[in-house]
Amino acid sequence: EVSLGRMLLQLTRLEEAPLMEELRRTRKEVMASLAAASMESYQRAYPFLVRLHVCREIEQSFPLLFRHKTDTVKPLDVDWEQRLRIVSPSVTVRQLIVQVHRVLYDSFSQSERVLPSCLELAKHARKAGHHQVAECTLHQLRTLLEEQPPAAAAACAVDASHIQTELAMLRWQQGEQYAALHELRTLLGQEKGTGRLMKQQLLECLWVEKTGQEPSHRVVQRYQSVVKARPDWERAHVALGRYMDMVLQQLKACRVSDGSVSLRAAYEVDDEPGDTQHVDYLSKVVRCYGTALQHGHKYIFQTLPRMLTLWFEEGKLIKESRPSKARKAAIGRELTRVNQLMLGFKDSLPVYQWLTCFPQLVSRIGSCSETIYEILEQIICKVLFEYHQQAFWGITAATKSSISLRKRRATAIVAKAQVELGPKQGADLKAAGEVCNFFLEICNYKVTKETKLHLRSHRELRKYLKVSGQVLMPTQRALTAVPGPGQSTLKHNPFPSSSPYIKSYEDKLEIMASLQKPKKITVVGDDGNSYPFLLKPKDDLRKDARLQEFNMVVNMLLSKNQDCRRRKLSIRTYGVVPLDETCGIIEWVENTTSYRTAITRLSQRSPNLYPDGLMSGHEVRKEWLDDTKTHQEKFARLCERHPPILYRWFAEQFPDPSTWYKARLLFTQSAAVMSMVGHIVGLGDRHGENILLENNTGSVVHIDLNCLFWKGLTFEWPERVPFRLTPHMVDAFGVTAYEGAFRQVCELSLALLRNNRDTLLCVLEPLVFDPLVEASGKDGSNAERWTREKLSSISSLLQGQVGGVTPISVAGHVQKLIEDSTSVNNLGFMYVGWTPWL
Repeated sequence: EVSLGRMLLQLTRLEEAPLMEELRRTRKEVMASLAAASMESYQRAYPFLVRLHVCREIEQSFPLLFRHKTDTVKPLDVDWEQRLRIVSPSVTVRQLIVQVHRVLYDSFSQSERVLPSCLELAKHARKAGHHQVAECTLHQLRTLLEEQPPAAAAACAVDASHIQTELAMLRWQQGEQYAALHELRTLLGQEKGTGRLMKQQLLECLWVEKTGQEPSHRVVQRYQSVVKARPDWERAHVALGRYMDMVLQQLKACRVSDGSVSLRAAYEVDDEPGDTQHVDYLSKVVRCYGTALQHGHKYIFQTLPRMLTLWFEEGKLIKESRPSKARKAAIGRELTRVNQLMLGFKDSLPVYQWLTCFPQLVSRIGSCSETIYEILEQIICKVLFEYHQQAFWGITAATKSSISLRKRRATAIVAKAQVELGPKQGADLKAAGEVCNFFLEICNYKVTKETKLHLRSHRELRKYLKVSGQVLMPTQRALTAVPGPGQSTLKHNPFPSSSPYIKSYEDKLEIMASLQKPKKITVVGDDGNSYPFLLKPKDDLRKDARLQEFNMVVNMLLSKNQDCRRRKLSIRTYGVVPLDETCGIIEWVENTTSYRTAITRLSQRSPNLYPDGLMSGHEVRKEWLDDTKTHQEKFARLCERHPPILYRWFAEQFPDPSTWYKARLLFTQSAAVMSMVGHIVGLGDRHGENILLENNTGSVVHIDLNCLFWKGLTFEWPERVPFRLTPHMVDAFGVTAYEGAFRQVCELSLALLRNNRDTLLCVLEPLVFDPLVEASGKDGSNAERWTREKLSSISSLLQGQVGGVTPISVAGHVQKLIEDSTSVNNLGFMYVGWTPWL
């Protein structure tokens, strides 16, 4: 800091020789410290890189200042702005750089150029919770703006409205809600009638809604005024639709004991007798969401699934209210309006947008009315026509459904699309069906003691080896539609152009040793690469597929959250394609080691810790089933015989200190994120073979995800823990155990899941209308009710209701989960094969 002060002073005095000497000496000192810090980690070295960053910019500015070429500052300004954009979001780092920029621009007599950087610093500080830094920066910014000449102030990218808006947002974040609204309304009053500041007007609507200052019809009018002023703004349509959707849900909850809607709820919204505007809310909400999708796809995972849910469920709420004849006619008109809207959106929305919710569309094939099915069929056919290679893998399981109506409709849709595609592409669709049949034959092929199988030596399998058309490789990357940046466009290609197609199959199949005897097949692509898959029989993979979609949406939400993005939080996902209700294909996760295998191998190479190696299965069972000891004593005994050793896997796999630290941190963070997701969806059966460690990164990968919705509680030995947090895992987290990064990431992840409850529930909704085998009775009548109960439990958890009616905080929720997962009273009662001591 002293050296920096000297350099800035010498710069303003135009002392060239002393400045260059000070720069040389400072760089030499910084480089010595950087060399030592870089041996530990990038994070440890980063502050020294920032100092070099500052030195470079001081050096760049001196020649221009010395030669009085201050009119050539613009290229330098662009360079500094680009450099600042990629700097760490840390407030301390950015504050130093912006302060230096301010001194340098003052030297050029162009202090207005630092205004955008100062405003960005204030935003970063506010979002990071550094309220004092944010407020000081805003006051300095306001003073600096007032000091500018009128011409310079008019040309600035920042004006008083930006500063006042940011100050209002700071007040809101500090909990001063009415002061925030006062700041915002003062600003809007100054700009009344100009048509500017639409973002501020929308912000006022949101704050009025949250503070409950006005009745709902007034809030709707506020939102509508913003939409009218900016009809092409996606966010405004989303905000209006979301609010009206909330009002609609409040009407749904407004019941009397006999199940009918009360007269006050039906006719007196907002204390206005006779007001029946809420009857039209359904079509208005659908119109808002659909219009938002026409203008962008930033909120596609919030709007499109919800719009489809409202459409499919249309009329249920109001029909149950036993309406009068007059209202029945109004309801009929409302349902007709919604269907007409959906017909319009079928043509106006880009097809790839429908593809992002394709499982939800397919799940409703067998459960919607004829009127809705006519439109739904057109949408699915349109998707199949445009993206037949990808969409076929999403509908193939429905064509083999045990529910006759569902099977008949799905088969008819595929046949219709095949005709519309024409001979060549229709042949590709037929070839994809043959590939699915081939995979099903292998899944159901009965084996006894074989560990390998050769395709060409079996006549019934050999006939499928020749692929007669172009069939897309069913990898997750090839099947996942990715909306492009910016506005919605009909020409966007949501899939990678380099997606491989199936060319042939390797002759040898590996047969896994587990009970269902899944087979590993290697498919050769037309790009020359080999793609391994697991063909799994006797297992309903629709749950696995839905959870992978759930995890991908969680990844999207993590990437949009600043704190999560800074930590690079994510879940490792892979492709899962159900072929029918009991078989499916899973993308093989390569370069991994199972959790149990890692510990077993380490114990064999560690005679000091394990002089006798791991206890054999017979010894463990004998100890665990010993009725003369308590469960706590047996657990303690096995923990003593198996001291923590997983930490050595990281030391062996990542010998370099910086990569070791990064891998261990990634292990901790990925375990935390998946623990929270697993808890919310009731994921069980997390034994040592279902948790993998990535050999290249150290992160956790969860496989075999079919034990959902708290199925573990129904086992002979009920699973008492919400997720795996055993002694070996906790020890591998490092010296802070679960009190450091693990707890922090758990709280971040759980807060994120809570804040996006509706979006996440929409992803799981297809399970309700695509009934699971385990949920169905012999007649399949209880499937929907069973799944709805499970989704209701998930919804309660996402509202913080844990074992009670009153919600608890995120921190309290995480604390309870950690206590339950590490409790000896819970771990001591787990099934012996779960190995709770490892």
